[in-house]
Amino acid sequence: MSQVARFKAIQYAVRIPHPPIAMFVSYPPGFTYTTTLRALLEHVQCGTLRKSTMTRELVWPRSMVVRLWSDLYAGHSLGRIITRRVVRDAKGYAVAHRAGIPKSGLPACDFPDGMPDLIDGTQRCAALAMSAFGMYAHTSQSVPVSYRVAFDPLDETFLRGATRRVNTNPLIMPDISTLFVDSSNTQNVIDAFIERAIRASPIGIEQCDRMQKNLQFLSTLLDVRQVVVCEMGLETTPEQALQALQDANGWG
Repeated sequence: MSQVARFKAIQYAVRIPHPPIAMFVSYPPGFTYTTTLRALLEHVQCGTLRKSTMTRELVWPRSMVVRLWSDLYAGHSLGRIITRRVVRDAKGYAVAHRAGIPKSGLPACDFPDGMPDLIDGTQRCAALAMSAFGMYAHTSQSVPVSYRVAFDPLDETFLRGATRRVNTNPLIMPDISTLFVDSSNTQNVIDAFIERAIRASPIGIEQCDRMQKNLQFLSTLLDVRQVVVCEMGLETTPEQALQALQDANGWG
């Protein structure tokens, strides 16, 4: 790694609210870092990591969101995420990918050296952020959508939220976002759920302990699961960005 590349990597890392755990140069002139799922999704939630104009609108059905949570719970990886830094004008539109010079004449805002955009992993990040933090998103037809995911702590299975089966079963947590929105209150949420389950259904001590253990494990999932993010800088050309996508997805 050259001194310039190393300096840029450290410079970017300091500027990220949740510093990367490890980093190394990947697609020139960018770098790769490893971070937690929570840190990545909080960037999506607060808008410091946005959907790129070159990616499609939200198209995942709720069944795929449920399956994604099941895979993460089972220990599978989220997969590689690719971002690309851009400069945005005062209205929030991307105006330049190189040199940081706006093309529209409007003053550049946000990060002076460019703001990261998601170019690969939009569906995964949006689905997780919406279901973990109770967020809403809009489709291309401006229709607000949300992904509510339920969890059965006895069977360790995930289900679609807001269904009759979920709403009528006191042993199913109807919305897992209650475990993640306020991490300081997670244990209170778990205790309240267990207490309601005991009052509503004749369950034994062994079942209560199992529910408690599985809910606590789920509540730590965003903090223990890590994800690799490949970030490309402002100097990255569209051709390099396309090549990075091809390499990451194994396209011919």
